[in-house]
Amino acid sequence: MATSRPVNLMTTLRPKPNSVSRLKEVLFDLSNDVKKHEPSCLSYQIWEYKTEDKATAFVLVENWTSQAAFDDHRKQPHLQKADKIIEDE
Repeated sequence: MATSRPVNLMTTLRPKPNSVSRLKEVLFDLSNDVKKHEPSCLSYQIWEYKTEDKATAFVLVENWTSQAAFDDHRKQPHLQKADKIIEDE
């Protein structure tokens, strides 16, 4: 019998300086939606920091119960909506 293994991801985003506030809002809204609607998410954390060149960056740390859970997450409307905005920022 195959066993599911947890999936852990870390993503770094460096928004344009004039997009920091908007991206922060989108990321925190996304985090709330994930926590509310996706029980297979073990954790979804967002960290904001300043880079060496004083730019703002965000790190997302995601933990999922399995690859199937993460694949399902990728199909969720709240993620697809956020992805479109993130691509522009």
